[in-house]
Amino acid sequence: MNCNVIRDLLPLYAEDMVSPESKALVEDHLQGCESCTKELEDLKNTPKLPLEVETGSLRRVGNAIRKRRTLTALAAAMTAIALIVTVYIFMNTTIYLTAGQAVEGLEQREDGGLAIDFADCTNGNSRTDSGENIFLLSSTTRHTMLRRKSDPNPSEMSPEALERYIRSRSWPDETAQETLDRIQKTYVLYGKWETSEGYVYPDGFVDGQKAHPDGKWIDSAAEKDVWYLNPYAPGSSTLLWNGTGMDYTPSTPWGSGLYIGLVLFSALFAAVFALAAWKRPEAAWGILAICAVSVAAATLLVTNGALLIQGSYSWPGLIAAEAAVLSLTGSAWLQLRRCGKK
Repeated sequence: MNCNVIRDLLPLYAEDMVSPESKALVEDHLQGCESCTKELEDLKNTPKLPLEVETGSLRRVGNAIRKRRTLTALAAAMTAIALIVTVYIFMNTTIYLTAGQAVEGLEQREDGGLAIDFADCTNGNSRTDSGENIFLLSSTTRHTMLRRKSDPNPSEMSPEALERYIRSRSWPDETAQETLDRIQKTYVLYGKWETSEGYVYPDGFVDGQKAHPDGKWIDSAAEKDVWYLNPYAPGSSTLLWNGTGMDYTPSTPWGSGLYIGLVLFSALFAAVFALAAWKRPEAAWGILAICAVSVAAATLLVTNGALLIQGSYSWPGLIAAEAAVLSLTGSAWLQLRRCGKK
């Protein structure tokens, strides 16, 4: 057998990785060939390098991939939640109406009552009686405006259909006119009801029930001035009814500066935190900047930009909820971006 062929087989022979036939062939050749025998000894005496596999880098890559997948799922889930919360708040947050939007008419009826016809879209009408002045302010929501579009319009019904509709919507001990007024958002102000015993009740109601019929109306609402507070120019109001005959403008409360301050301070802190995050990207300044921007955005969304108005009782809670979901969503995407860079 040619030595070159045997030498090709020697490395495999030394590692015992040849077939029995090849092994027998090599051993037969080695018995008569000193050169190949020496070659085999050199192979056996050559130190073997240990085979080490570096697994640390692979482990780090695997962890990074799993972390990125988790952050992606979290960011996507928070985005969906933020979208749902934002749409809900957008549809249900309080919108204050101007006088032209809220009041469609005002007249004095034969019984002395002052009838104020509010627009169908209103779902909240506040009234403040202050001496010779009555102040009104109405509100609604986008959900209410959308829902009211599908409600039947009594003014377009035939007399027979209107009568059936009134009967179907009537409350106990309520006259047909009172039911129609309630359906059409017409509020009738009389003044105060004084019973024969000397008890006085606003609008003649006691805990939602009519006062005792033995009495009389006093402090007539028709003899007062009715003003509508301007929601977008606090401190001013629109005269709807001049019952006193006097020519003057009463002082009205200015809106709270809480929401303006909240937006301005949030914007300021956002700018400061963003600058700090630019210098130290690995720190928590980026998350703080996102939180500040979220507060400002939530305030503008919930208040509809009416930052000077006297706030609805539900506004602080809605602002906190919206700011929380926006902050968590933004923070999740920021962490995902940092993970991608690493």
